[in-house]
Amino acid sequence: MRPTLRICLAGMMAIAAILVCAGCGPKRAPLAMLKEADEAFAARDYGRAAWLYHELKTAYPDSVTVRISLGFTYLKLGWLPYAGGEFSRALEISGRKNALAWLGLGMYYMRSDDWKLAMFCYGHARALDTQNPLVYMKLGMAYYQSREYANAAMNFTHAASLGNKSDALYALIGSCYERAAQWPLAVENYERAFAANKQNAEAARRLAVLYRDRFSNMRKAREYFQAFAKLDPERAKAVAETFEPRSGPLISNPVPFVAVAEPAETQQAAEAAAPAPAPPLSPAEKQARELADYYMRLGSRSVSNELPKDALRYFKQAVEKDPSRAYLNKEIAKIYEREFHDLNMAITYYEKYLEACRNNDEEFQASVAYVKKLREEYERIEGAERKRRLEEEERKRREEDERKRAEDERRRQAEARAAEEPETYDAAINRGAAMIASSQLEEARRYFQKAITINQAYPNAYYNLGLVYVMQTNFTDAIAYFQKALEKNPNYAESHLALGTVYDRLQQREAALEHFTTYLELAPNTSYADLVREWITRNAGAR
Repeated sequence: MRPTLRICLAGMMAIAAILVCAGCGPKRAPLAMLKEADEAFAARDYGRAAWLYHELKTAYPDSVTVRISLGFTYLKLGWLPYAGGEFSRALEISGRKNALAWLGLGMYYMRSDDWKLAMFCYGHARALDTQNPLVYMKLGMAYYQSREYANAAMNFTHAASLGNKSDALYALIGSCYERAAQWPLAVENYERAFAANKQNAEAARRLAVLYRDRFSNMRKAREYFQAFAKLDPERAKAVAETFEPRSGPLISNPVPFVAVAEPAETQQAAEAAAPAPAPPLSPAEKQARELADYYMRLGSRSVSNELPKDALRYFKQAVEKDPSRAYLNKEIAKIYEREFHDLNMAITYYEKYLEACRNNDEEFQASVAYVKKLREEYERIEGAERKRRLEEEERKRREEDERKRAEDERRRQAEARAAEEPETYDAAINRGAAMIASSQLEEARRYFQKAITINQAYPNAYYNLGLVYVMQTNFTDAIAYFQKALEKNPNYAESHLALGTVYDRLQQREAALEHFTTYLELAPNTSYADLVREWITRNAGAR
């Protein structure tokens, strides 16, 4: 988060001057220096304030308060990189838990025209200090600069609810809602601005335009245009000729509107055609609107904190409490589209928005075209998804058929083997020997085990199992079965020969010599006897 320090020449010279001055003069008490620095800042003597805060930072480098004060001073001096550095360091020292440091870092990013990072910082400041109207004002301005006018209006409204109820703020909220095409809320806030300050000419002008263009209420349009003409006659005269209603000119000559008297018949007709004023809200309706405001703020905060599920829940609750806020369906649709990629739900809420906010302006037509494009995309994706699901179902069906066929084949082979299972010792030995000849060692091992099951007294089944393990280079089990054969018959010469061969391969000469010697004693005239004698002659020294 630490900004890159791009130090310009002027900045280097200014910092050098501060560092030089830092060593001048007698040392003073820290509290006195802090008070003097605060007074210099309040008096807009930012150069002296920066020097004093820098002195304090040198003495107390881990002071969050001093670094934040120095950061705000650098902002006033226009030294943005240094300001960002001080705020970042203050956040590091405080464990990123200082709302004022987040606020300052957000101001740094705002001055650097990086609205997204500014919103990120202001969002953290808001989470840490929920009752500070300045935080909501700053966050609202970041949204405003990013052209996210609905979110800007929500934060400005919250700032007003915390006490900042100026006509300028209400006019700004009205401007946000006007840019977001939320005409009723725009009019409501412009009227609050005008009620708070009857000298706000711009609020009167915007109300005249909105009542004329968005509500076709010429009585109200004339009322506010007259107020505007009284406050700013020159501008009123300049725009009077172009201030035309849909059914005819608003004024009959190019003089200021305030000087023109409408004929009684025209005025009575206009008043008769104008919609009746809205009845006052009941206590239940007021409570519902307040709850809707609360849920809108929570939804906006959830969007800022990247919590789309919470934002969906709060925006839906706001619409449920106050159906006139159907424009929030557009925000809900965006979340479904961008965060959850659920085009079906996005289309549903876009259509709810279009149904409730139907008009013929350019933005509405663009939204209609966008929903049409979104539906085409959804149908394309849904068609591809249906095709993929059918292919997946077909693949699973083929795999299941293949599995059943393989299972049937294994069952058939098992049944065939069971039908051919040898019933005598010799038959099992012969079947195992045949499996060895065809290199089917696992089958050979199974048959020799079967022979042992039939008769455990004969050594050759153990011997043959040992040979199978030798072929599988499992010498440990091979030795065990050869020795088992000798337990059944100590004079079983083939086991001695096999054990001698295995021990020789394992470089255990003495054990090999012992078994080879016993083999010659038991079978001196076999074809292997001469090979064994040659081995003993070569390895006689092993004894």
